[in-house]
Amino acid sequence: MIRSQRLRIFLGFTFTIVAVACLVTVVAVTIDRRPKPIRYQHPSANPSSSTSTYRPPARVPRSRPPLPDVSSTTVWAGWALLHLDTGELVAGGEPGPSITASMIKVGIAADFLHGLEQQNQDPSESQSDDRGAMIRDSDNDAAERLWRARGGAAVTRRLIAACDLHETTVSTSWGTTQMTPADAARLGGCLAEGKVASSPWMAWILDRMREVTGTGRFGIIESRPVDRGRPLAIKNGWLTTDGLWHVNCLAIADWWTLAVMVRYPAELGLVYGATVCADVAAALAPDDETATAPAS
Repeated sequence: MIRSQRLRIFLGFTFTIVAVACLVTVVAVTIDRRPKPIRYQHPSANPSSSTSTYRPPARVPRSRPPLPDVSSTTVWAGWALLHLDTGELVAGGEPGPSITASMIKVGIAADFLHGLEQQNQDPSESQSDDRGAMIRDSDNDAAERLWRARGGAAVTRRLIAACDLHETTVSTSWGTTQMTPADAARLGGCLAEGKVASSPWMAWILDRMREVTGTGRFGIIESRPVDRGRPLAIKNGWLTTDGLWHVNCLAIADWWTLAVMVRYPAELGLVYGATVCADVAAALAPDDETATAPAS
């Protein structure tokens, strides 16, 4: 009797141990089958890595078209891009200078304001009107008045000295000043950095360049209308003489300047030069740093 009772106790104890062991195993298997956290990886990440986490880029570089083909024997075109942060100048197209036409007006405005600063004077109301009209509306009469007030060709000579221009030729008329695209880009950078007119006045000039309207609003701005959330600052020049169009485009951005100069038969019209400027800008002008990746 006692032996039978001990056997029942032993068997019950053994059964309890086996049952507990089975329960522990089931729980362990269940825990192991729970879904594990997922780490999202960039497609280019090392597949063996378990720590790479994908984050979408802040901005997507745009694909760039090629530079325009201006290999025609009747077309001359050159361009230059100046990076203001590094001083790197990238030039292309045909070598040599061309007539600036109205592109030089930003230099005239900066030199005029520099002269007033030297004399601790403010511009008169009519002078302020002239400066605004000369840049915004490309008013030639206004440019002539300010040019003569500062000594005519002496304006160009001061710009050459202040901006270290290497390939610019002084003329008796502001509109026929000769300049290479590289010097035009240097001029834009020099003005932007306040080396002629001080920064407060240069900020005023850049604002007028952002307001350019009418016939003079073409070219680079068609491909790069915005710089850091603001309209791109531009000043173009266009002139027909001796059966040729001289079309020039200058843009001053926050950290780069771009100049494009084109000369070609007059029968092609202004639109031809404007298109070359826009195409060069599409190929070369740096992306706007405020651009963000498109929503997915």
